[in-house]
Amino acid sequence: MLTVLLVDDEPVLLELGKSFLERTGDMAVETEVSSEAALRRPDLLFFDAVVADYEMPGMDGIAFLREVRQKKADIPFIIFTGRGREEIVVEAINSGADFYVQKGGSPEAQFAELIHKIKTSVERRKALEELRLDEMRLEALFMLYQMTDAPLSAMMHYVLEEGIRLTGSRIGYIAFVNEDETELEMYAWSTSVLRECRIADKPKIFPLEKTGLWGEAVRQRRPIVTNDYSADNPLKKGYPGGHVALIRHMNVPVFDGDRIVVVAGVGNKVQAYDDTDVLQLSLLMGGMWQILKRKRNEEQLRKYTEEIATHCTRLAEQEAALQESEERFSFATGVAGIGVWDLDLRTDETFTNRKFNEMTGYVGEERFSTLKQWERIVDPEDLPRLRLLAREHCEGKIPSIEAEFWVRCRDGSRKWVYSVARISDRDHEGRPLRITGILQDVTEKRKFQDQLEEANRKLILLSDVTRHDILNQVTAILGYISLLQDITPGDQQRFVDSIEKLAKTIQDQISFTREYQEIGIHPPVWLRLDEVIEGAARSVPLNSITHHIDTGTVEVFADPMIERVILNILVNASLHGQNVTSIKASFTGTAAGILTFEDNGVGIPPDQKSKIFQRGFGTNSGFGLFLTRQILQINNMSIRETGEEGAGARFEISIPAGLWRGCCSTLPDEDD
Repeated sequence: MLTVLLVDDEPVLLELGKSFLERTGDMAVETEVSSEAALRRPDLLFFDAVVADYEMPGMDGIAFLREVRQKKADIPFIIFTGRGREEIVVEAINSGADFYVQKGGSPEAQFAELIHKIKTSVERRKALEELRLDEMRLEALFMLYQMTDAPLSAMMHYVLEEGIRLTGSRIGYIAFVNEDETELEMYAWSTSVLRECRIADKPKIFPLEKTGLWGEAVRQRRPIVTNDYSADNPLKKGYPGGHVALIRHMNVPVFDGDRIVVVAGVGNKVQAYDDTDVLQLSLLMGGMWQILKRKRNEEQLRKYTEEIATHCTRLAEQEAALQESEERFSFATGVAGIGVWDLDLRTDETFTNRKFNEMTGYVGEERFSTLKQWERIVDPEDLPRLRLLAREHCEGKIPSIEAEFWVRCRDGSRKWVYSVARISDRDHEGRPLRITGILQDVTEKRKFQDQLEEANRKLILLSDVTRHDILNQVTAILGYISLLQDITPGDQQRFVDSIEKLAKTIQDQISFTREYQEIGIHPPVWLRLDEVIEGAARSVPLNSITHHIDTGTVEVFADPMIERVILNILVNASLHGQNVTSIKASFTGTAAGILTFEDNGVGIPPDQKSKIFQRGFGTNSGFGLFLTRQILQINNMSIRETGEEGAGARFEISIPAGLWRGCCSTLPDEDD
């Protein structure tokens, strides 16, 4: 909706003009009967366009135009008059009028021309304003890029002040978002905020869940504009006394891939924030992040180069000796399954034996000739540890670089390797010239160790169950038997019932140990989810409870004991859900997958959500959900309860990428 100020000393013409202009449906018109009255309006420069008659008592239209232009206002201004002399037209254009429209003739025709001129001048001004803002933004980013040696805080404050200037705001801030998007760290406040805010200790860390409107940019993952901050809004949480009062507010998220890394906000613009403000602030802050990321990468690369590579010379005698013994050494290491490598730091020349090439899959031109290329095959999680060991070895703190780590092979697979390397030559100043090492594939050994550790953990747990829980029950049974010898016949049945209950508990515990021992025994296979769920449902007396399966054709790669997981969840709903009438199973996923079971029972209290998976918790044996979590952990899966008390239980099983396949009928929500 365009806002237009119409100035004419004839009230009838004002009314006629207002009617014609507003009849378009996209113009709102206000009127004044004199230039002096128009100049007194505080909102004069906020109109989208001004239309003024030329000949008026007192100040005429051209004098009015000059006054407006002296205020440095580029607001579109159109002279609309019955005077058509050429010198008046020239004077109007020279004084800064955008157009000159002559009255007379058909009202339909002359007002159609006026409407066209208004829209044309407004669009032209908007285009020029956008061009000006683009130039300001690009200039700001260019200046930011030139701040090579400036600290991060100075760069952030500079770009924040530029964002305030671009949008015509008075205040602003920039906050970093942590990796899981749960906290905002306030990094930069604008100068005006620091000057006006009377809060002594301004907080820096804000949990996202406690933020109001300004946290919506992260929650909704889009720019948020609030042009009337005083209006009622359920998302507002207020601000403390002493804080700068907010009239308007706008903030935008900055993405790095799919993750929000920065939130930038501005406030208290005199006019309402619009799409142009959103676009300019988003582009400015997005450009800022790319510059910061590039500078950070350049700094890391420079530091890395200084730490690893330096001033190497060639040792011809060592190379000759290595070549002389290569055949014998290659045979010995090949038989032992050991890969050998040697890197000349002066020339970046590399030697690797056949076993090394077979182990990694890199041969010929693909072999590595620089440290940077070598590090590409090391898993990123292990790289910092290996760099630290290398630095300590170069400094003489440790005799060699000895470690086990993951290596990424050419075919995309990973191998767990054992490696020993040491500097085999230094110059006269002690700087490394050559480094030599061996590599051995110990993946199977790692798997065997993991299996032993898991088996040991299970044995310890079984021992604890057997020794502690069953012994307690047997002790109680012996106590009741002792009491039976000295009591009256009337109390015997009560003790017999107690003994029977204890015996049933022992039976449950023994059954648990048998099932627990079976975890991990069977190799994982691809299992169709809907068939496994249906099979588990047939094993549970659901009675009048209906169940619905919405998992599509999804299959999971898991131990067949996964059916026990589903059975335990269904039993839990049947026994503890109270008034459960339906259970639904569904699956969503893009990379990782989520298998969900939800019922319409009473749900689980918040203070019990973390306890229900503990061994012994609950009114029965206390093993069901504990066993469920153990089975899932063996399969590299996890489970959590996310339902609401009073609305039903909801169990979510997270399945990593690669452990499921097929098509699911439900896609994940955009906010998930």
